[in-house]
Amino acid sequence: MYHRLDGKLVAVGVLDLLSNYVNSGYFIYDPDYKFLNLGIMGALREIEYIRLVRQANPNKYQWYQLGDMVSTCSKVNYKLSYKPGTVLCPRTKKSVLFEKV
Repeated sequence: MYHRLDGKLVAVGVLDLLSNYVNSGYFIYDPDYKFLNLGIMGALREIEYIRLVRQANPNKYQWYQLGDMVSTCSKVNYKLSYKPGTVLCPRTKKSVLFEKV
């Protein structure tokens, strides 16, 4: 997904579109626009895209995944702020609420 402001490319989101979920793999933005919180805006636009697709095909994209999570990495641990949220346990392969992790 390309995000433009007054015609200028300010951010790009890379999505993996799979059979029943969308994985938000990468989101990069121009640091001059950091004050706009483009990562949050990008996630909201991705969710809106999924909603539009599901209107035409209700069985498509049941889940939205924010991509990989590394709790010790400040560039990706912001994902813990999205609620409600779950993570996939690598040992049991079950979804676990953020609060329990």
